[in-house]
Amino acid sequence: MSETAKGSYVNGVNDVLSFLSAATADDPKCGAKVVQLPSGFRIIEMVKSIDLLYQDPANARIPIYIAIRFSARRMTGDDPQDLERDLAIQRLLWRDRSAQQ
Repeated sequence: MSETAKGSYVNGVNDVLSFLSAATADDPKCGAKVVQLPSGFRIIEMVKSIDLLYQDPANARIPIYIAIRFSARRMTGDDPQDLERDLAIQRLLWRDRSAQQ
């Protein structure tokens, strides 16, 4: 996939998340569930972070929406050990789901 296509996809995800955040802002039950991309992020940074994640063949089956969420967490400084633990869980989860199909 081209860099332009990747950037367009991430930009679309950001637009949807912004919309959901605004649409649910008055509902405390919903607003907390909306995962947002880091404020001030550059789309190219997110694309590079996602590409880095998918460089490891073990991550190939992880869906893009999880890769975006993981990259957002990494960009906002989440604990690297927590990120690695969560990534290991996702690898197992999606490897097993793919094997069942």
